[in-house]
Amino acid sequence: MKKRVFGFIFVVVFSVLTAAGCTEKKNISPKKSASVSGESIQKQDDPPAATGSAVSENGSPFVQKSKKYAEQMVSGLFSAAWEDFSKDLANQLSEESLKVSFNSVLSGVSGYQGIDRVEEKESDGYQMVDVVLAFENHQGRSIRFVYDSEEHIAGIWFDTAVLDKKGTTNNGDTEQSGSYREKDITVGREPYELKGTLLIPQQKKKAPVVILFSDDDCDMDGTIGTAGNTPLKDIAEGLAKQGIAALRYHTRKYEHGNRLTDNLGIYDSFLQDACYAVDQMYNENDIDSGHIYLAAMGENASRMSALVKRKKNRLSGVILMGAKPMKMQETFYASPNKTVEMDAAYFMKENSTIPLLVLQGKADFETTTEDYEQWKEIWKGRSHVTYREYERLNHYFMTTTGKSDATDYNSPNNVSSQVISEIAKWCRG
Repeated sequence: MKKRVFGFIFVVVFSVLTAAGCTEKKNISPKKSASVSGESIQKQDDPPAATGSAVSENGSPFVQKSKKYAEQMVSGLFSAAWEDFSKDLANQLSEESLKVSFNSVLSGVSGYQGIDRVEEKESDGYQMVDVVLAFENHQGRSIRFVYDSEEHIAGIWFDTAVLDKKGTTNNGDTEQSGSYREKDITVGREPYELKGTLLIPQQKKKAPVVILFSDDDCDMDGTIGTAGNTPLKDIAEGLAKQGIAALRYHTRKYEHGNRLTDNLGIYDSFLQDACYAVDQMYNENDIDSGHIYLAAMGENASRMSALVKRKKNRLSGVILMGAKPMKMQETFYASPNKTVEMDAAYFMKENSTIPLLVLQGKADFETTTEDYEQWKEIWKGRSHVTYREYERLNHYFMTTTGKSDATDYNSPNNVSSQVISEIAKWCRG
């Protein structure tokens, strides 16, 4: 796994704050000051709220060109919007990156039906216009255009949206909005308590939950690249909007790194806190304790056998994302309880019935398709394993920019909505 790179806020900030269903939300936000030093990009606030009323069909000049740009972008034309970018924004976001970001938001939707509504509001010297686009099966996407005093686009956000009119699903049922609430969670025990967030769907019954893991040095969002992409947050919000609760939390190395030794073992860096997280979800009032799932990316995906072995009676399934099949043992003679055994064949030999979902991006240069095929070889003949492979998705299941190194993560991006929907469907099944 590659070392994470965190950007800092300058005149224009790139940050990904994803909502879900198709869960993809891009945020490229303006800042008034020439620079704001020392503030990590992952702490960037959400875009300012636009609560204005829907405008008339004609609308203001800002509304008119926002509608024009939105429909051009749906048609695959990005030049006109990009040429209207402010100088600062154009320097930060190329026309090609704009195209990649927008297309990732449209992943999983089809049948464009037109503009559902447009809202306009002035805030803090900027003019904001939200254009909500309607697609088949009552799917909505929104584009927020933010205009500066020179009437150029100084910021742009892509997001999912709830349409004004209720639609129907393919089976004729009325489709409901997948809203959710956030609950602050503390994972672990003193002196290494970890900050976490539990997203809970707004429904009367208890919800199934997916506990999300990334690499040992990650924050709870799994922030990656200079654009501050947040794959764990993308997945969490996407699942919550589809009725699946999601827990994510800072890793011990991320939150307490200055207090830890360099030779921290797997038990201390990952396994102990992961066990605490499973126990907390098992006892959480809003969670269906009979439906607890694990979803892990990268190095911790390869460690899932060790976690399942310790908590198998409380788990209903495991999602492996870009995982390498491994077998290893880490032994601490002075602390036998910290000994960790990992074996990909564990799910074949000892625990051969727990449902598994194995996901692989074909553009992943860190975990290759050869690794993916090895899983199939190890688990050959097992009916409890589901395999899914995705074209043009990288290690974090975002659309690749075509690069085969860590710079592939530097463009604003989101986890594919197709992947999130697959996880939600599998958990419900």
